[in-house]
Amino acid sequence: MRLDFTAPEEAAVRLVVHQGQGIGSKMLRALEEHVKSKDVKKIVINARKGVENFYKENGFVYEDWTDPSEGIDRPTIPMAKYFSK
Repeated sequence: MRLDFTAPEEAAVRLVVHQGQGIGSKMLRALEEHVKSKDVKKIVINARKGVENFYKENGFVYEDWTDPSEGIDRPTIPMAKYFSK
């Protein structure tokens, strides 16, 4: 897992785990609690094609955002999740 605070109220996430074991959901919930404690209002992710439904099921929506990383070598789907106070 990688977490980059990209703006005062935004964080970018990279989550790589084996699918179908519930590990990704647990890691994502823990990460969400952490970023909320830092007053982050939005997390963004580039979902790999084929796993975007995992993120949709966890409250993410399709949204373009500027990725500060370079060199993504496969098609991805930009997504975001917003938190309210």
